[in-house]
Amino acid sequence: MPTPIPARPRWTHTGIPLTKGARYFLTANGEWFDWHISTTALGYPTRDAPRSSRWLLALFERARRIPDANWFALVCTVGEDESTAFVMRESPTEWEAPATGELCCFANDHPAAYWNNSGHVDLDVTRIA
Repeated sequence: MPTPIPARPRWTHTGIPLTKGARYFLTANGEWFDWHISTTALGYPTRDAPRSSRWLLALFERARRIPDANWFALVCTVGEDESTAFVMRESPTEWEAPATGELCCFANDHPAAYWNNSGHVDLDVTRIA
């Protein structure tokens, strides 16, 4: 059963337990919105943003929670530990949990800009090994 990951919270606790070293198959579907910009769980690079937004996004790229990941890419972590971050760069994809704990997720955004986010993506997680 898919778990909705809303765009607005800084953290979404999924209730899904992870085991260190176990492999998981992740699939994300749907769209969410960074203000007026619609995207999938793969997010978008600044160059693909509407022209009117590019300058502002370029200014804050290095201040994103995960600076080298797309705006609004789905990020999965173990607990609220960003050092365990896995960025969804394709869907479906496989991931090996680096620690044991609860799967948490967020949209990669500037820490002060979650107020204008909306929508959600649905995440399916299946343990495969």
